[in-house]
Amino acid sequence: MTAVSPKAFFYEVPWLCGDEAIMDYLYINGTTKIWDANEVLCSPGDTAEGIYILVAGLIKMQYDPSDEMLTLLKNYGALPIKDFLNNKRFKEKHEEYVLMGNTIGEIAVLTGRPHSCTIVAAVPSQTYIIPTDAINAAMHLSADPIEGLAARLWKYISWNLCRSILSETPVYQNASQDQLNLILYRGVVPNLNCYEILVLSELVEFIIIIEGLVVDHNTREIYTAPCFLPRTVHKIIIPDCSNIKLNINIVTKLMMFPIKGIDASEMMMEEQRISDLVPHPKSDCIVKISPMVKIKKRVNIKSQMKRIQSKIPNTVSSRFYPGEAGDSNLKSISRMVETTAI
Repeated sequence: MTAVSPKAFFYEVPWLCGDEAIMDYLYINGTTKIWDANEVLCSPGDTAEGIYILVAGLIKMQYDPSDEMLTLLKNYGALPIKDFLNNKRFKEKHEEYVLMGNTIGEIAVLTGRPHSCTIVAAVPSQTYIIPTDAINAAMHLSADPIEGLAARLWKYISWNLCRSILSETPVYQNASQDQLNLILYRGVVPNLNCYEILVLSELVEFIIIIEGLVVDHNTREIYTAPCFLPRTVHKIIIPDCSNIKLNINIVTKLMMFPIKGIDASEMMMEEQRISDLVPHPKSDCIVKISPMVKIKKRVNIKSQMKRIQSKIPNTVSSRFYPGEAGDSNLKSISRMVETTAI
């Protein structure tokens, strides 16, 4: 097949949009690779080569959970290293098809754990590969704890999973998909590596545990990902940062939602103020007040909460959340593409 320029697809990747310096850095460090039909990109147990952007063709992801993987999920909240985390049905064997313009491999790069699935070119295909080393370097360059590259990647890969969890939570069961998407848009996945005990202020509306586990400081009850953290929990221990040590290297990841009308940076600055941090925390874990917040008139929290509007718009731009490649029946598309020369 003839190689296609990946640039147009590259600059539309959702977790890159708006960060031109990182986009340019990753683009010049990426490489184009062409795959034959039925050629395997990765198998279970393989470490991450990088993140793939599908430029042409069709890719199939085959997921067949192992007992070991399901045990890690149950005991430690370790997500399967598979793309398209659309729901919590991780015990089910299934296939997904990846269309042009989509990305795969993010969770393998973020966690450093080997793949739990087989990824194969369903037809002759072309990918643009951003190597793992380049992604890790870019995450150091873009290291803001709530707006940096790692935080954006975690939010991107967990969006559909969090939407599924919200839809199963009683208070959100009647919300439309657009309403859920708008709620998720407010969420952030901050770097919590400097928190021993996270005290939830009244600026935090709710939390979804994406990866790993937390311990209720008061009751010592353990909550394992993926799940909605009960609103009755107000103080949590993060095992990987505290004296509670696990036998496996799983970094707890939370999607945290500020109350409406509050900026995520304001929420996290309040969390820093009232929570227990590790001694001498690294700078990439500390939220620094922005110039806009510095000049903003401070308002009493209770009076601010009273004036927040509760109306939720019915639309949200698709640029801010992943497509639902796993929710569509793409087998017919696969058959169609197989009969089309690339």
